[in-house]
Amino acid sequence: MAIAFIDRMYLHPEFFATLDDDGHAVIEFRNREIGFFADLTFHRDGTVTAYRREPGKVSVESSGFAASEEMISFLKKELRVEMV
Repeated sequence: MAIAFIDRMYLHPEFFATLDDDGHAVIEFRNREIGFFADLTFHRDGTVTAYRREPGKVSVESSGFAASEEMISFLKKELRVEMV
């Protein structure tokens, strides 16, 4: 699921992929110049959890299906990720 997601991204901050301690695929986004960090964790049930922190802003998190309108909107607004 994570690989397919990466293939659909066309606008995004610098990123890399890894696994968390539970074996879930994680895409981490960073912009060190402004202190931006976000991640997207892919769960076995097909949902994703998105998290964003940035200096001077409240950290935010959202969970749901990656293809849902709510998640696509959250990814664009909070993680600066746009999909094809």
